[in-house]
Amino acid sequence: MNKLKLGLAIVTCLAVTSCGITPFKRDIADGKFRLESFHIPYKTLDTRIYLMCNKKKPVGWAVAKQYPAGKHSLWVKVDVKPRSMGYRGQAHINFEMEFEAGKNYRLNKKADGRNITVWIEEKDTGIVKSKVITTYLHQPMQYGEKKLRLRQCQRGTI
Repeated sequence: MNKLKLGLAIVTCLAVTSCGITPFKRDIADGKFRLESFHIPYKTLDTRIYLMCNKKKPVGWAVAKQYPAGKHSLWVKVDVKPRSMGYRGQAHINFEMEFEAGKNYRLNKKADGRNITVWIEEKDTGIVKSKVITTYLHQPMQYGEKKLRLRQCQRGTI
């Protein structure tokens, strides 16, 4: 009985780990583009830059998804959190740009103290495709944040 349990455990582990390393091809559907978020967890600082809205509602994090190609107005959230006590900053940026079908885009950034520069680039080439926007990292709002973000998402196209 113990050998059977051990055998089942080994087969299960192999099945789970093999799926994680198998190179699945992720094609972009016709007439769509793909947008990836930015996340770098450092030992002392966690930086996330992601599409703030999905279906015109605020979301807490956005995995890479495909959207219809064309002109879009996107709201992007920058969230910088320290791993220990200390400064936390946020920024909300609106990008208006034309997205080409079949392209894979990603959000990227350059930080300089409390200022952050954000842009959208082609993932494969690293070519910047959006305006490069520099903004100040501010403290999160205490009141009215949910209503403001909902209004922003409703004005966006995604």
